[in-house]
Amino acid sequence: MSLLLYINGQLTDLDSKQHIAQTKQINDLNSISNRQSNYTNRFKLPKTANNIKIMGFLSLPGSNTTTPYQKNECFLYSESGECFVYKGWAKITDAGDNFDVVIYDGIIDLQKIIENKKFSDIDLSELNHTKNVATVTQSWVGTDAPYRYILADYGGKTGKTYLGEVNIDYLVPSVSVSYLWDKIQEQFGLTFTGSVFETEYFKNLWMTFPKGVSIEDNSPVLYECDDNSFARNGANHYIKCNSAVTNELEFADEEQFHLQIEETGLYRIDISGNINAYSYTGTSVTPYPFKIFYAKNVQGTPAGNVPVYNYSTIQNNIAPNSDFTIPPFLVNLNANDTLALLIQRVNPTSNFHIDNNSAVTVSITKLNDTNIDFSNGLSEFSIKDFIKEIVHRFALTMVKNSYTGVYNFITLEEQLQNAPTADWSDKYISIENENYIYGQYAQQNFFRYQYNDKESDYNDSYIGIDNVNITPKRDVIKSKIYSPQQNNVVYLNEFSHRYNLWEKEIDDDDQVSYKSLDKRFYFLRANTASYGDLGFNAPFSIYSDKLTESTTVSSIYKESFYRLSFGEIIQDYYSPLSRILSHSVIVNAKLWLTETDIANFDFIKLYYIEQLGSYFIVNKITNYVPGKSTKVELIKVIYGEAPNLISDYKEIKITNVNILENNNYEVEYELSYTPQYGSSLKFESSSNTINWEEADDSATLNYNGPVTINLSGQSSAYIRIKDNVSSVYSEPYKIKDITITNATQQDNDYLIDYDLSYAPQYPDVINFQISTDGVNWSETDFGIVSQTSDYSGPLVLENLNAYDGGYLRMIDISNGVTSNSYNFRKITITDVQNTSNNLYQITYNSNYTPSPVTTAYRIEVSFNGYTWYDSDNATMSHNGTTPVNLSDFNGANYIRIKNNISEITSNVFTL
Repeated sequence: MSLLLYINGQLTDLDSKQHIAQTKQINDLNSISNRQSNYTNRFKLPKTANNIKIMGFLSLPGSNTTTPYQKNECFLYSESGECFVYKGWAKITDAGDNFDVVIYDGIIDLQKIIENKKFSDIDLSELNHTKNVATVTQSWVGTDAPYRYILADYGGKTGKTYLGEVNIDYLVPSVSVSYLWDKIQEQFGLTFTGSVFETEYFKNLWMTFPKGVSIEDNSPVLYECDDNSFARNGANHYIKCNSAVTNELEFADEEQFHLQIEETGLYRIDISGNINAYSYTGTSVTPYPFKIFYAKNVQGTPAGNVPVYNYSTIQNNIAPNSDFTIPPFLVNLNANDTLALLIQRVNPTSNFHIDNNSAVTVSITKLNDTNIDFSNGLSEFSIKDFIKEIVHRFALTMVKNSYTGVYNFITLEEQLQNAPTADWSDKYISIENENYIYGQYAQQNFFRYQYNDKESDYNDSYIGIDNVNITPKRDVIKSKIYSPQQNNVVYLNEFSHRYNLWEKEIDDDDQVSYKSLDKRFYFLRANTASYGDLGFNAPFSIYSDKLTESTTVSSIYKESFYRLSFGEIIQDYYSPLSRILSHSVIVNAKLWLTETDIANFDFIKLYYIEQLGSYFIVNKITNYVPGKSTKVELIKVIYGEAPNLISDYKEIKITNVNILENNNYEVEYELSYTPQYGSSLKFESSSNTINWEEADDSATLNYNGPVTINLSGQSSAYIRIKDNVSSVYSEPYKIKDITITNATQQDNDYLIDYDLSYAPQYPDVINFQISTDGVNWSETDFGIVSQTSDYSGPLVLENLNAYDGGYLRMIDISNGVTSNSYNFRKITITDVQNTSNNLYQITYNSNYTPSPVTTAYRIEVSFNGYTWYDSDNATMSHNGTTPVNLSDFNGANYIRIKNNISEITSNVFTL
């Protein structure tokens, strides 16, 4: 039968006796190996004048044709007009009297397009940015951000996350996987479709920047001097460096008072020490507090003539003869500026001296921008490897529509459970043979992550095949993605995974540093949470320790590794594979296929053959020639109820706990596996999910639940189940909770509203504790004794105003249950208006009345959000508005209100 072959849009001359045998094939499930391409046998084109012309005069003397090196688009039709190959790829070589030709189609286009391509070939400049508080918090705005700072422990200094404070210096951004997926299509002119790409599991999948890039790493210490003396003139003293530890700058004077600045930028000054500052009164010596300030461009000016301003005061009222460490101070300096540091008594006088035994250490750091360059960070990640990660993670098979050029990615469920069917019973001729081993699978087929500890495998898993005649084990998927650490950490009041991109190092002097790690990609999810969701009653404080800038936000995005272990991935996406792996049967059969069958063939369908009594996947059609029988490789599919997939994934899940009397608890649970014969399940309890205690006589051989356990004398805020033999633990299950919901002041008393999820039993006592900072807690004289049966609240705490602090919590010591930390006394600035020049009107409110009522609220300002100054403004009104004059603080950026007596500070408001 004659065929029509077009190459580069021109009809070729084919020998009428020439057979072109076509092989159509699909990959072994969820692989994107080259074997997916369809191809023909190698056939010959005669060197007719027409064919030579089509080939660009290939093989003729003087020909410069590129035909052997280029993509030669081809179409292959039957004589009746059926299209066998649409937009295929003809590879042509010279063979003497003929041209040798092989035709490929299917996904060969994709393979060629992405061959040797990396993300460095894609424009990712949209992701590049400077890391600071503004860009971190901006990444949480909206739902379609291409990158996001997902809050997690990355191995560096996290900040006091138990107070809702997050240090951004050791955060890294993560890029949306769906964004990268779209960029691949955009860059290479591809179209990918598939139902999985509309799921939340795909849309909420993120990949970390592969390297720890901290502000500290990018900010060199230019100057450090711990050998200083003091040069007095008038009321002031210059700080003079005798011998610097580090000095990348130069001094502008011989006395070494003034440092020469080389580059314009933002500089940080750190000062610590112990200075014996004093004045003489007759023969007596009186210690005096002092201030340290900086001066620019005053070289040649005696210290006593250097003026001091509020804005140039680094720290005021420093106690003499006491160790001090000044919070980092930021100052903008221009190239060629000079910088000097001076000391002055709080009440300036020339009768001011500093003892020679005083010590001070000064360091100066240039805060360079921390640039996040995704183009560089992802440059070595190949496009092929990235597509493989997605294919493997979602168990996808890729099929190209030759006519539209669209690549459709189908799941195993779509391919093996919900696929359309066709009846090929009338095409069946005979069986050539049967095999019982599918592909390259082994008895245990492992899916593996990368690990910081190369010997780890805790998030790996395998698919098992019950066949002792195949290889014992094989790694079928070796991901380039790293697993988070095995042990979780407490972060923002919840257990969280740790994704190491820094490594903590401690030197011989017990100095801590953080080493940046590189080439570590992690996959994770981003879940939004408000401060209330995580048990805080005030917005999150997001700050940079190095940049000394901060802001507050009401909601953040927090990490999750939900359903990302390979055990969970196998359960979620690979379970349908049991339909072909359980007692595999691969049939090589002879079928009679028509031109229409080949032209319209669909690998996605399941084909029923009555003579074989089963449904099959067509894995390969070998050497189809019109008018002849064809060998077809068929893989038997178990249709109907599927057998269980063999895997090592083990999960214990507590589904419910009923609190009974006398510290008894009925625990309902389920297991995803059958424990080893005779192994028992045991129950543990904890107050904090960190320290666990085994419940007495709790062992059980009941693998289906429920089971009643007794926790008398034990902490019982959380419980979990463990299978020691298989080393499987359930997730902690919270069974007892105390929540303070409101606090209302009644003169010096407070009415506290709270909820308990349980009823304590005599002689349990729930105590109240108070704190000024939410970290360090002090006992009060208040408590609830169980025999009063008053557990539902509200409760009056008499004369609570006698205690300092703005935070309150409840603790049930007997049961090991701690409530949320409730900010019951707070000051809130709601608005600040600039009325004229440096005059402002502040609107604020307090949810309490200070004690004594004559307590003044002080107004403080800051240039950087870190170092604060008393503005010499105060108000006796605790609610309403107050005018503030900031003439002495021109250029201040932040303002707050403080009750110095009770150590209560308002929110920070940006001017």
